[in-house]
Amino acid sequence: METMQLEPRVPRRRMCVRFLGAAGFALFGFPSASSAQEPPVEAPPAEPTPAPEAPPAETTPEPEPAPAPEETPPPAEPAPTTAQATQPPQAADLEKEKKKENVQQLGEHMFPAPAFIPWSFVSTNFTFSQGVLRLDVPEFPLRFDLSRDVAMIGLTETVQFGARFIDPLEIFILAGGQMLVGDDVDSIFTLGANYSYNVGAGATWRFLRLQATQFSLRGRVTYNSGGSIELLRLIDEIQEVDAVELFNQDARQVVLEDTSRRDFSAFVLTAQSLGKHFGLQAALGISRATFVIAAFDTAEGRDVEVTRSDWEPEGGLALDATLEPWVPIGFALEYSLRSRRYDDVTSSESESSIAHLIGVGIHTVHPHFQITLTSGHLIGVEPLRRTVGGEELSSGDPTITYGQLGIRTFW
Repeated sequence: METMQLEPRVPRRRMCVRFLGAAGFALFGFPSASSAQEPPVEAPPAEPTPAPEAPPAETTPEPEPAPAPEETPPPAEPAPTTAQATQPPQAADLEKEKKKENVQQLGEHMFPAPAFIPWSFVSTNFTFSQGVLRLDVPEFPLRFDLSRDVAMIGLTETVQFGARFIDPLEIFILAGGQMLVGDDVDSIFTLGANYSYNVGAGATWRFLRLQATQFSLRGRVTYNSGGSIELLRLIDEIQEVDAVELFNQDARQVVLEDTSRRDFSAFVLTAQSLGKHFGLQAALGISRATFVIAAFDTAEGRDVEVTRSDWEPEGGLALDATLEPWVPIGFALEYSLRSRRYDDVTSSESESSIAHLIGVGIHTVHPHFQITLTSGHLIGVEPLRRTVGGEELSSGDPTITYGQLGIRTFW
């Protein structure tokens, strides 16, 4: 997620010039005198009349300066609380903002998004995952007395976008694809190749969040469509019918099979912080899937559909450890258990199997970004079956090895 930096805003300073004026007061005095003239002849001297005394000039008293206003003391600051006294100013606000932004954090621990179990956190996110896988099938039956160890390799890819409309609710959509092909000549003739693509949507709702614990519900609906190329089936059909008749029936329909799958899954998810460096995530859920195979039947000369419905209870754990604050890297150990019970609608048969998945991974630790490298190994996969001479034969127990690169952003 890109971060936009804003230039610091320089406050505009205002300069004020004050002009002071002054008024002055002046006092004026007016002098007065009388002159006596002597007579031309002598006469008894007249008594001089005393000049009237001028009244003293009144002085205007200078105004007394106004008393300076008393300074109002500033209001007393409240005493700091215990929390404020132990941390710098605004530290509490920064800590709240940090916890608000780190959507995948509980307590002091930041949880990674697991590779093989659903994530319990609610966020707006974009996820891209690219994986490679290898399917090993031991003792694949060619005839009653002949079998081969064969394998397929392939690529998987998934893109998911989720939006948090309100704080506890996320709605997501996803799309993906997968392609497998035999890794040598024997594997190409026996297992052939197959492809599939899928689309889906779902929601995650967090219904409880505490300081170090949270619980969520997750539901998802997906639709999967694909096909397979089976050269071995073409060889089997050539042995049973004439080649000319087979190609008149359109050999392409014999080689190709169409597949589709619809499933709904529901999970209860939880995350538990075990301190700053350790975290535990768990998932418990069930899926209902309907699998349809459409193939061409040379005996009947038409397409035949085989439908199978599965109930798949499953659960998983993910334990992670981080090296924060020294290095922004973490490690994860995952385990998933899936019990599959499937019903063949056409033959009214039921079987069950249990598969175990163990994965280890390394990931980056960041509030809004995660890169993950994960390796996984799946055992307990359902054996592959084929019909030879009217009898059904089974292979040994297949295994699947995964390698996956995941890139995820969330906010």
